[in-house]
Amino acid sequence: MAVALLRPATGEVFRFEGWATQGRAIHAVALGRVEGAVRLDIARRPDGRCDDLVVARRSGPPVLLPDRPVAG
Repeated sequence: MAVALLRPATGEVFRFEGWATQGRAIHAVALGRVEGAVRLDIARRPDGRCDDLVVARRSGPPVLLPDRPVAG
């Protein structure tokens, strides 16, 4: 995952596969929506694969998001 974005007002989380440049747009991929989301963190994998994305919430346990986009 290159770049992730959280919209705290809606709880939506998006992934971008890189940085946009002049003449090269990068489209967002919706990863999910988490009620009460306040911050994005990472959880490192011991096997060296890509880190997992974790959403911290105002209350309740953090939510681990899949790397796959949300259907629909």
